[in-house]
Amino acid sequence: MQLIETTSTDARFVVLCDELDTDLNKQNGEVLQKLYKQYNTLEKIQNVVLALQDETPVACAALKEYAPGTAEVKRVYTKPLCRGQGVAAAMLCALEQHAKQQGYTRLVLETGLNMLPAQRLYHRLGFHQIPNYGHYATLPDSYCMEKPL
Repeated sequence: MQLIETTSTDARFVVLCDELDTDLNKQNGEVLQKLYKQYNTLEKIQNVVLALQDETPVACAALKEYAPGTAEVKRVYTKPLCRGQGVAAAMLCALEQHAKQQGYTRLVLETGLNMLPAQRLYHRLGFHQIPNYGHYATLPDSYCMEKPL
């Protein structure tokens, strides 16, 4: 498995984000996902990490600035056949290093209440639950987390 840094305009990242949206539609239903879609655009994404297996992109994760000193983790996705192999954890650790190098002191993220494997991963990596922030504050299906850096 190889991790590479790229940008939000990388076609491989865009394709993985489309797969993520399809996966979330199946898990959460299209009505709920339409509500969240506006918060998951690729605009203002600063850092992207892709995981490649034999040159094929199998996972992605990204950062964007949320507030001064705080970066938001966005678009974390691993193809189903590659899950449970530590790929997402490796990408998140790489993003954490990017965030520190850029002077961020905190990471935040939002996942779904029903996304228990994701919640467990984030807890294992040192994130803890916080009150829903920003536009997620009024969305009852959100589960927000943070990690001081």
